[in-house]
Amino acid sequence: MTKHFSRLRCVAVLASCVCLFGCKKESDPSTSSLKRYPFKNIHLSYEYGGTARGSEDFYVAGYGKYEARYSHMQQITPTGIHPYENAGITRLSDVYSIDVLNKKVVHLRMTSLDSLYRLPESDMPSPEEFLKATMKDNYFIQTSSENILGRPSTVWKQQDETLKLWVWNSLPMKRASMIEDGMLETVVVSIDTNWVVDTMKFHIPTEFEFTEQQSKN
Repeated sequence: MTKHFSRLRCVAVLASCVCLFGCKKESDPSTSSLKRYPFKNIHLSYEYGGTARGSEDFYVAGYGKYEARYSHMQQITPTGIHPYENAGITRLSDVYSIDVLNKKVVHLRMTSLDSLYRLPESDMPSPEEFLKATMKDNYFIQTSSENILGRPSTVWKQQDETLKLWVWNSLPMKRASMIEDGMLETVVVSIDTNWVVDTMKFHIPTEFEFTEQQSKN
């Protein structure tokens, strides 16, 4: 399922992006001025379409230092309807993939993201620069623009044409991916730029089975 639910989280930035924006480092990522999004705090809600039914919520706090995505959906296939309940949480450079139904957590440290947070302020990329570098690293090309929920959104298409993303202000507005059973879509239905941060959205369940993966660039 991970392959078919590509997330615009901007955490898969390769080490080459770090050198693109500079190689001098500061010591404390928690005080970094890096802004992965132009909004300090925001909440977006989505609905699934195509071969799935359900909803998704995306939360950003601290300009992207903290990020959480919660998906509740049913995948419709020739063999039946399959439920999924997943979460993806990013806290600075720590990324957690949570399988709620099977009570499992996978933790991964993104060393390239950690390096970006440690850059001096003069070398920090803007949210737009960060987005473009991420898209380039993941083989996306900019193709057109469309209005989604009244917001002008840039359309990015992966070179193998299996995934398209509609992006407004570095935020995902729509995703469309080709999977074995057809087209899977998520489309934004509401945006709250005045969201009051709920720290529990970034909580990692300690009672789940926990797996550590090797740190990744």
